[in-house]
Amino acid sequence: MEKSKKRSFLGIPFPSGLLFWVAIVCGSIAIGLVLSYPGMSSSDSWLHIGRGRWTILQFVKFLFPEKVGRIRDIAFTYGPLWIIPVALVSEAFGFLRESQWIYHAVNFSLYPITLVGFYLLLRRLGVRRSASALQIALFFSLIRLGGHSLMNFADFPYACVFLLTTIGLWILLEEAISTDRPGPPALMRLAILGVVAVAPYLVRPPVPIHLLLI
Repeated sequence: MEKSKKRSFLGIPFPSGLLFWVAIVCGSIAIGLVLSYPGMSSSDSWLHIGRGRWTILQFVKFLFPEKVGRIRDIAFTYGPLWIIPVALVSEAFGFLRESQWIYHAVNFSLYPITLVGFYLLLRRLGVRRSASALQIALFFSLIRLGGHSLMNFADFPYACVFLLTTIGLWILLEEAISTDRPGPPALMRLAILGVVAVAPYLVRPPVPIHLLLI
């Protein structure tokens, strides 16, 4: 009898993989709350906070039409992919009445999430643990990136998504041309590649670099 295939969640056996990522996300937000306490501010903090709320209200404006106002035109130069989850978490913690604190904390959470995701993607490529750990150490040593994780709503998320998308596409393309690796049908592979490739564009348009590659 053939052994049943184990279900996995982002490369880790299920359900431990799901619990692992829940712990990583919650832990990252908790660290962000500590590092950004009692609240931080940057020159465009309120612009992005307003953009997040405005974006969410576009989905429910038929319920609250009076609350949907206008935002500055410059806000449209940023995509909704990252600001939506940030805004949703901020609204969930709205009882704290500290929008800037929550926004900066959640924005920081993408930093450790990227480090862990980058390591797992490198392992998926077959890179040795020592070499993967060295790559993470080099990435972590970029002090400016770490500083931007707390203060920058515009460039930092794009840098993280750009990195993960590049490695992710590499893996998907390698698996697509490999004849000895089982996977979804060709049409499904193309759909997955398209979804992954458009991620950086949805964070900081117009940057369709990955989409043009495929």
